[in-house]
Amino acid sequence: MRVRYTLRARADLREIFAYLYELSPRGALNVRSAIKNTVAQIGHERRRGQATDKADVRRVPVVRYPYAVYFRVSGDEAHIVHIRHTSRRVPKVGEL
Repeated sequence: MRVRYTLRARADLREIFAYLYELSPRGALNVRSAIKNTVAQIGHERRRGQATDKADVRRVPVVRYPYAVYFRVSGDEAHIVHIRHTSRRVPKVGEL
């Protein structure tokens, strides 16, 4: 299955990386790599993760790091809609 990022998800990834890079360049690279690995796994397993309050959106935690990837499947594509730190409140239906 093909995986695509929405503009919002791309912005999320850039913001996460920029913030972490200021603290630790190596750590930022590690987190970005872990997020991208999680996204790649979504491409292989469309039913991966947990259902959310929004019927067509699923959530997958990033291994070893406190982030979650939100995605929806449409046909033969997975659309990454949001990447979020898990200490933040769970997004409401309208925010996904």
